[in-house]
Amino acid sequence: MPTAQAPEPIWKQASVRSRRNLLLFLVFAACIYIVDFLLIRIVPVLPSEADSRWLVGAIFFDYVILVPILYYTLVIRKQDGRWSAWQRVLPIAALGGLIVLVALPSSMHGAVIVAEMLLLPIEAVFLTVELRMAITVFRTVRRLTLEGRPFPDALHAALSSGRLAAYIRHDLLVLYYLFGSWRKRKSIVDQSAAAADEHFTYHHQTSLFLFSAMLTKVLVIESIVVHILVARLNDYAAWILTAGSLWIIALLWTDCRRSVLEPIRLTEEGIDLKYGLRLNGPIPYSAIDRVHSGIDLQPTKEERKRSAVAPMVTPNIRITLRNAVTLEGLLMQPQEVHAIYIAVDSPAAFVESLRRRLL
Repeated sequence: MPTAQAPEPIWKQASVRSRRNLLLFLVFAACIYIVDFLLIRIVPVLPSEADSRWLVGAIFFDYVILVPILYYTLVIRKQDGRWSAWQRVLPIAALGGLIVLVALPSSMHGAVIVAEMLLLPIEAVFLTVELRMAITVFRTVRRLTLEGRPFPDALHAALSSGRLAAYIRHDLLVLYYLFGSWRKRKSIVDQSAAAADEHFTYHHQTSLFLFSAMLTKVLVIESIVVHILVARLNDYAAWILTAGSLWIIALLWTDCRRSVLEPIRLTEEGIDLKYGLRLNGPIPYSAIDRVHSGIDLQPTKEERKRSAVAPMVTPNIRITLRNAVTLEGLLMQPQEVHAIYIAVDSPAAFVESLRRRLL
């Protein structure tokens, strides 16, 4: 008697459906792209400028609206099942608009005005949604700060999780520490924090300010020279490079400012790791295996792939984890790590306190 075969696991069924939906989207999108591209190449000159405008508007509709809607319907909604996943459609829409602008013949560039008018309602919808989200975040942050929570923690609680939210939070924190934190003369800590919490600084003995000052001097001189040279070729490129250098300088001093205001804390639950803008996140004691200090604890090439290493310092603390922990690295992007390498001003005291709490 033949035995009945076990049903295929649900995760495999979902994977097969996802690949099928993605393949279906690629087929539809390729057909739309190819037909529209051939259309603007086969029709060399239309009898009137109005016809050209309507043709360009129709192509923009396909590239910027129809294809993203297909991507959302066939791929994103089927995978996530959440209507909030529409944010992942925006890169597809932006790529479609860029493709149209590049692929259009020079004779049709004047007809883009219809496409721009077509995009105005969509831009209005996006602006309305973004304004509503901004108001909600502002009200949440204000309520939490009035309750006594620090602004960085309130902002983290108000914004949703995700890579885009992490980028937004990173930029808002840069503005806050550069322009809104100078009235704070001592550490920013939660008013509800326990009195038994221990604080450990990391900006005195690590030469953080000296390194930032030297790098700032180099960047200023370099940006002036590069700006003068590049301006001879293109003014826009020169100003873009200069703005990039200024942004790097802003990140350096934002990191310094946060290192003064927010030291590393040992709480009742675990390590509240705030290491400037470079490394942040809670580490529960249950996830820590061991900790030790040293003069120069550099990880190997293989260990670096699985570890979080604080940039711009020579590590004197290594924390080995039992289980992987998710921390926020550069630009507040999450990363899963099994070991942590940092530098503190008092490594021996830090290790002793942490080992005492691990008992």
